[in-house]
Amino acid sequence: NVANLMLARAANREKEFTMRAALGATRWRLIRQLLTESVALALLAGIAGWILSYAIVFLTDGISQQGDFPIRSEYDSNWADVAFTIFISLVAGLASGIFPALSASRIDIMDKLKQAGSARVAQSKHFLRSFLVVSQIMFSFVVLIGGGLFLKSLKNAQHVSTGFNADNLLEVSFNLELQGYDDETGVAFYDRLLERATAIPGATNAAISSHLPFSYNMRTYTISPELPQPLLDDNELLSRNATIDTGFLSTMGIRLIRGRGFEETDTKETKPVAIVNEKLAQLFWPGEEAIGKRFRRWEGDPLIEVVGITETGKYAMISESPSPFFYLPMKQYFSSPATLVLKSEGNPLLLAANTRRVIEDLDPHLPTYDLNTVRNKMDSSAFAFMPLRLGAFLAAIQGAIGLLLTIMGLYSVISYNVYRRRKEIGIRVAMGADENTIIRLMGREGARLTIIGLSIGLSLSIAFSIGVSRFLFGLSPVDPAVFLTVTFVLVSTAALASYWPARHATYISPLEALQSE
Repeated sequence: NVANLMLARAANREKEFTMRAALGATRWRLIRQLLTESVALALLAGIAGWILSYAIVFLTDGISQQGDFPIRSEYDSNWADVAFTIFISLVAGLASGIFPALSASRIDIMDKLKQAGSARVAQSKHFLRSFLVVSQIMFSFVVLIGGGLFLKSLKNAQHVSTGFNADNLLEVSFNLELQGYDDETGVAFYDRLLERATAIPGATNAAISSHLPFSYNMRTYTISPELPQPLLDDNELLSRNATIDTGFLSTMGIRLIRGRGFEETDTKETKPVAIVNEKLAQLFWPGEEAIGKRFRRWEGDPLIEVVGITETGKYAMISESPSPFFYLPMKQYFSSPATLVLKSEGNPLLLAANTRRVIEDLDPHLPTYDLNTVRNKMDSSAFAFMPLRLGAFLAAIQGAIGLLLTIMGLYSVISYNVYRRRKEIGIRVAMGADENTIIRLMGREGARLTIIGLSIGLSLSIAFSIGVSRFLFGLSPVDPAVFLTVTFVLVSTAALASYWPARHATYISPLEALQSE
């Protein structure tokens, strides 16, 4: 696009270069002048890009994933980055200026003074400009389609039922094993923690779980029903699970469809029990009542009786299909690390300081981590909304840049076309052509380039959307609404970019145009 603009600018300075050559300027002198200008512009652009890069890093830092994995997102500049920025700016300046400089400096003084020109050279220049604009329209179409698909997918994902209510929930994690707790002392610590946590002003419920949805370390077992199930391969299936306390389901808003929740009497001295989701019940006992049925986690493991059935939700990924899941009671199957979840009346972050203080009072040497709201955790989780948010954000930035460059490219092409055909326009106006006729005549080139760019971009966008379809949620790769909206935006942008230079052509005075020739 810079090369395109430089070509148009050089074309508008033909007479200036002709006069300089006539006064003794060598071709190298003209090339040096144009290259100096293009490199100076590129260096200024490099500085602007350097500043914008810091702004973008700051914005994307709020989208990056958070959680158990430490991710370093700070950006520290060094001499290598500065050197690379200067180098790439120089290369961009030379690359975008060399062809316009060579073209503009190739002057036959007598020919130019006679205004004869070379049709072949003009045609080659025109082809290059058109190629650059078509490429930019094509690029803009692809990235805007990507941004539209990610934005719509994010909107769909945020409205999908996860099987729990993430609003007004605060979470904080800790690992009792680091302090040497065993099963008995660990359960006692959980009891004291829950008693203190529910007494925090503003907290309505508190619960403890070994895992929350979209955690990075969720456990999986290959489980088997007590009686053989012929529809299962090897009479077993892979299922995720979590160990929870008695108040977890109500705190998280997980709906219990049938049966009961865990009770304080579900201890190591009583029979092992579990709560399963609907999907697991359908796979293990299709057409039967799952309450009272039993299963085991592995060969030789004691049978576990089903006492409740919950609604099937999302456990590992927001885009996952319905999958089996079961819960075990914390007092029968003690687990650490664990996460404390608090339900608040309002903003859950207001409970953060008191929650941390409660844990420190119970054990001042116990480190805590992942203190956050469940909603924020979902937004930043690599298994929930973060990939969609990041994809939409990056595609939006690239799409905006692409639209800007498309406007610049079309504007430069139409402007050059107006300049090249100013004599023809002057004659048409003198012969009675009205304003709308001139605008249509000059805008026809922009429409042609837009149609070509959209046609190529459409096929590439379909291939691109199919390629990223596994990251999308709740829509087909070739979504009609997204494709029609992006097409409308690009066509409108192209029409606007073509209109202004075409409109400028209507201001050409026939007398001035003919006198200049």
